[in-house]
Amino acid sequence: MKKVYVEMPPYTEKSNGVLCVYNLFEFLNAKNDFQTIFLPRDFLNIGLKKMKIKTKFLIEFSLKNAKKNDFFIVNDTTSKHKIKLARKKGLKIVFWQLAPYSLLGKNSFPKIGDYSLPFSSCCDPKAEKFYYYQTKIDRYWRAALKYQNYFEKDSIAIYTGKGKIRKIPDKIMDLFCKENIQLITRNYPDKRSELFKILLSSKALITFDELTQLNLEAASLGIPVFSVNSLFDNFCMSKFPISKLQNLITSDPNYFKDLYLNNFQKKATLHAKDLLEEDETTFLNIYKFIIGENKVHQVSNLDIRRYKKWTSFLKSKDFLYPHIGGQSLGILFINEFCNSLVIKNRFKFLFLRINLFQLIGKILFKLKLLRLIEFILYKIRFIQILSKLNKFLEIIKIKFFEKGMEEYIFKKNRKWQKIGLDIHGFANIYDSKFRVYEKETYKKKSNKIKIKKLF
Repeated sequence: MKKVYVEMPPYTEKSNGVLCVYNLFEFLNAKNDFQTIFLPRDFLNIGLKKMKIKTKFLIEFSLKNAKKNDFFIVNDTTSKHKIKLARKKGLKIVFWQLAPYSLLGKNSFPKIGDYSLPFSSCCDPKAEKFYYYQTKIDRYWRAALKYQNYFEKDSIAIYTGKGKIRKIPDKIMDLFCKENIQLITRNYPDKRSELFKILLSSKALITFDELTQLNLEAASLGIPVFSVNSLFDNFCMSKFPISKLQNLITSDPNYFKDLYLNNFQKKATLHAKDLLEEDETTFLNIYKFIIGENKVHQVSNLDIRRYKKWTSFLKSKDFLYPHIGGQSLGILFINEFCNSLVIKNRFKFLFLRINLFQLIGKILFKLKLLRLIEFILYKIRFIQILSKLNKFLEIIKIKFFEKGMEEYIFKKNRKWQKIGLDIHGFANIYDSKFRVYEKETYKKKSNKIKIKKLF
């Protein structure tokens, strides 16, 4: 029987791309026309307990048993070594291109004769067909869609993500003098329910990361999204699979301000079905291709040149800085940055400091020294030569690395309450107004439990 190998990254619910791969695997695994093989990217970090694959599956740790004309489904972050080995064995290489090639991960490009399935127009703006997939609308998102116009909006949300922290255009700076500010990062909030509470109380989202699911989630709630670091032009967005969201995500300050002032949220109405309308078609098309009923575009030399040109163009913008825990080192100054948005007196040399640290992070990342520095600091901590030195090293470790860095900066949540100019006190996110939202999410969870008990 024919085999279909799917290269599987370590499981995490925080990455929409990873969830897409796992959902595709489960869909193909349910078919009887071929064997679907789970090929883990990292056999030391498979995360079997975390995975939510409901059906039994076959797992192999190498391509040793693969035969010529078996399929190998990979993505833009699969290692070149694995792909090279698959080519030697005569496997059919199928790239599900979840992001522009070589933009975020491994330096892997398809070769002539491979198959390329672009996720959206942002991955390949010249493609004629896309393989878009929206992962499951969980109960938190579904409840937020139901109550998107129920709550009073009193804030502007800011998301740093893996983007470069830059100055926000002057044309929209006056908006921050009137509203609370709620900061969202890759590590905060750590609960989906808290994330959607922030979005439900927000009039707008300012994002530094254009390659994130959060922008889509915000726009689906009718929240205008302004992209500070605009990677993709209007042509890409005009071809985006979910047409109802095209007018809510922009990098034009004037257009964004119009959306904000006209209270666009009350006019936008989206349902879960609008977001999921492409899902069944995408997976069915991939399945039909594997069994020979559908044709998929085979990569030509012209395509490869186009992919490389597109990636070079995006990299030249220098907007993605996923260096420290998937974030920019400039987040060390995010507290001062948010404070500077709502007070008249700017912090001296703020952006000079931000840019300097972002550059340092970028250089250390390229030299592969960040993890080494973290490892050295961790080891020195246990030597305990001098207590003062250990305390200093601990502060450096906490301040500079991953989630601990944020905990050092923010003791509680990341909401600034606008009370005159006193914005240094953090407000509690919880509000009794969210009880109706919480009841809705709990109700959906209870229904799931009842269904499981019936079977």
